[in-house]
Amino acid sequence: MILGFFADFHGTHETPRCRTDDFPEVQKNKFLQILDIFDMNGCKHVLSAGDFWDSTKIPYRTVNWYLGTLVEKWCGFTIYSVAGQH
Repeated sequence: MILGFFADFHGTHETPRCRTDDFPEVQKNKFLQILDIFDMNGCKHVLSAGDFWDSTKIPYRTVNWYLGTLVEKWCGFTIYSVAGQH
């Protein structure tokens, strides 16, 4: 069994002051890269060690994008996550 693992993703919808790029879009691309790496290596189970979001005030459109992407790419696979934030 091959397990994929990631932690402390801190997904957000805002660009930090020190960033000059579109940070939320960069972060979405990194998330897609993570899922592609899991897929290329034959992961059937993914472990997320928490801190998936940067705060508790993430807009629904951002949450829906991430959840929709997971469903699209990982439908039928198992994802385990720690429920909680810090």
